[in-house]
Amino acid sequence: MKDSKLFKNSSFSVLQTIVIAAAALLLFKLMVVHAGLKATGLWSYLSSVNAIAGFGSFGFANALLYHIPKYQVQHDENKLSALINTTFLSVLGFTTVLCLLSYAIFSFVIPLTVEKDLIGEAYKLLPLVVLSFFFSGLSTTYLSVLDGLMLMHVRAKITIAGSVIFFVTGYFLLQKIGIAGIPLAQLIQNIFLLIVAYLWVKRKMLSYRFSLGFSTSIFKNIFRYGFNFQVMSVTQIISDPFMKSMITKYAGSNYTAMFDFCVKLLSVFRSLIIAANQSIVPQITVFNTIGRQNRIITFYKANFRLVLVAGIILFLSPVVMADAISTIFLNHANSDFNFILYNVSLGLLVNAISFPAYFYYMGTGNLKWNVINNIITAVIILIFTPLIGEFLGGKYLVVCWSASAAIGASVVITAIHKQNSFSIRPFFNKNIALLLLAIFCAAVLNHYLNQLTVIKNAPLLLVASNVVSLSLFLLYPVLSNPVFKKIRNRVRIRYAK
Repeated sequence: MKDSKLFKNSSFSVLQTIVIAAAALLLFKLMVVHAGLKATGLWSYLSSVNAIAGFGSFGFANALLYHIPKYQVQHDENKLSALINTTFLSVLGFTTVLCLLSYAIFSFVIPLTVEKDLIGEAYKLLPLVVLSFFFSGLSTTYLSVLDGLMLMHVRAKITIAGSVIFFVTGYFLLQKIGIAGIPLAQLIQNIFLLIVAYLWVKRKMLSYRFSLGFSTSIFKNIFRYGFNFQVMSVTQIISDPFMKSMITKYAGSNYTAMFDFCVKLLSVFRSLIIAANQSIVPQITVFNTIGRQNRIITFYKANFRLVLVAGIILFLSPVVMADAISTIFLNHANSDFNFILYNVSLGLLVNAISFPAYFYYMGTGNLKWNVINNIITAVIILIFTPLIGEFLGGKYLVVCWSASAAIGASVVITAIHKQNSFSIRPFFNKNIALLLLAIFCAAVLNHYLNQLTVIKNAPLLLVASNVVSLSLFLLYPVLSNPVFKKIRNRVRIRYAK
């Protein structure tokens, strides 16, 4: 992949992530306003059905990202068409079964986990949620084909359009029919994504024709690669709904809503890093195929430096601005919200630092450590959340969630550095120390500023003072950091041509 195309794909992927996040966060705010925090928490809980329904498409979609570049090198369009059709039919079958299974599971556990006054509403929402994620699984197939064809910028444009449809439709339906309007809007979005992604694949692959032909040999190839992703999906199927059900049981749906919001907010930054990284997977696959291992390691080291610096800024800045964020979305500072935000930030920071290793293994086809990461995370949640909820209370379940994410990610990071015989210590240099010091100083200053009566009683002033103090402290560490200097130089050179 040429550098210009890689830059274009990464840029549009990041833009896509920003638009999706903005739509989701604004809708969250609107849900709280028009439907209330409890109903929003109920939607957050039921939407974890995505972990179950996603099992049908997760592994196959990622297999496309790995196999399409390999088949393109062979210039075999018939085999490529067979790959796409076999994958779609596989996803259709798996997703149908798993959506039915998820409906049955949630129908059983709703009375056991949801507050009595919300049980009726939960049963009304469930069919819409399941149907929405059914079409989500199907659309993922053709969107992943575009990824495999190294057309991430096209996928991004389609996804951005879908997010706009989701936000606009969700906004109007929320006012008309309440919280049920959100899964209905998501259903409309996913049908749109399926149709438009299919048409774009047809446009970019003139020889492609959809058929019900199923290739057993191709299925074995994609299943062999995708099986590891399916194992990771199983851990998500178990851990995500289980975590939210435990929080709902021991801390209530209000706490679930705040937890879900913090995860969604910080997952914006997580998704930005993923978007910037995922576009290099086909290139790693090509390098691995032709035996250029040294080039892959160079990719990894540069990527790790960038993700480390970006992760510290993106995931620790919300900790500094916790009161401001709480004021924006809950209309007041909330200690429980801040506690959740601190824990989610730290867990996702370590998790994000492992992404360069995650995509390294994904591009080379060796997914063992990625699977181990997910298994460790799920096992910790399954064992410790019931114990913590019973003996310490629901508030501390987020500590378990954060620790599980950090421990699982640490295993992947350690594995790649040992496998390739280079130390992680040189990455944590004086520039990283300066960045951490700046964030710490901003946190101390904001803590004292937020206690002042004139700031505490003026939400806009609170937000503005927090943003300004953080920006001032970060200015020098960011401008002087070698990683950002290199990025600025490359952008300057690119646009100077």
